[in-house]
Amino acid sequence: IDLQDLINYPILCEKCLCQNTNNFQNKFAEMALDTPDIIMTTDETDMIFSLVKQKYGIGIVSQFVLPNDDDFIVKDLSHLFADIPLSLILKNNQYLHGYALHFIEQISNKFNIPLLQKLLYQPITEDYSI
Repeated sequence: IDLQDLINYPILCEKCLCQNTNNFQNKFAEMALDTPDIIMTTDETDMIFSLVKQKYGIGIVSQFVLPNDDDFIVKDLSHLFADIPLSLILKNNQYLHGYALHFIEQISNKFNIPLLQKLLYQPITEDYSI
């Protein structure tokens, strides 16, 4: 499957994958291809599965929400699109349990526990200026 193949079908897509700011739309422009026919975007993957089953189009969903149904043919498209960046938002100076720090360390090669503690628990500096 390549990008040209996708242009030939109506696409039902997860909102996070098909937004204009995402790599999905940009890939078609980079290859000088027509804009894909995205007929619906939604956060509800069950709705996408239902509409694909009713033959409204092809569905593009995150890999971690694949259907548990033999009626679907699932193809990996990771070779077409770069990984979608996810953000982890933490409150500054809020205590995190060890398991949370270890989780962050496991999902990112940029952070280790000492660095996380340094970033999260900045020393308080008193400001006595008026």
